[in-house]
Amino acid sequence: MNINQLILGSGSKWREGVLREAGIVARCIKPNLDESLITGENPADLALQRSIAKAKRVFTDLASEGASSVIIGCDQVLEFEGAAYGKAETREIAYDRLNLFAGKTHYLHSAFAIISGGVAVAQEVVTATMIMKPLNSQDIDIYLNTGEWQGCAGCYQYENKGGFLFEKAIGDESTIIGLPIKELSACLRDLGFLN
Repeated sequence: MNINQLILGSGSKWREGVLREAGIVARCIKPNLDESLITGENPADLALQRSIAKAKRVFTDLASEGASSVIIGCDQVLEFEGAAYGKAETREIAYDRLNLFAGKTHYLHSAFAIISGGVAVAQEVVTATMIMKPLNSQDIDIYLNTGEWQGCAGCYQYENKGGFLFEKAIGDESTIIGLPIKELSACLRDLGFLN
C-alpha cells in the first residue's frame, strides 16, 4: 500500500529515536489530548486506550492530510501491585514512587495503535518486567538529581542513568522506552506500510 506519510503521534524524542534507529522515517506530532480523561479496564488496557486516542486525535487534527497518512499512537503505563502510575509532577512524588518500587517488581505496559484512513488497523500491548534494586534515600536522591525522572512513567530513564536502579529488566529496551519496535515493525510490514 502506498502512503504519503507516516506519523508518530508523540512528542517524545526517545520514541522518535527508537523509530529512527530502526530506519523508519516518520513525522512526529504531539497529540493535543487530556490523557486523564481516558480510562481502561486495567493498566495494560489503559495504555492501549490512550494509544488509540492519541492516534485518532492526530488524525482528526490533520483533517485533510490525515486521510492519506498512517498514524502511530503510543503510550506507556507503569503497573505496580495492580495499580496504574503515570508521570510524577514533582520531585517529592518521584521520590515517593522510587522508594515504593525499590526492591520490588513492576511492569511497563507499552502500547501502540496504527490508524489508516481514520480506522484502527492494528494494536498491541507489550510488557517489560522491571526488577528494581533495594534503594536507600541517598541512592534515590542521587538519581533524582539527574533530572531524568521528569516526564517518565516510572520516574526513571532505564536507557540512561536509570539503569543502575535495577537488578534486572526482562523485555526489549524499546519496550522499556515506550515504543516496542520489533512488534511495531512487524505490524507495519504485515500491513504493507514497510518493505
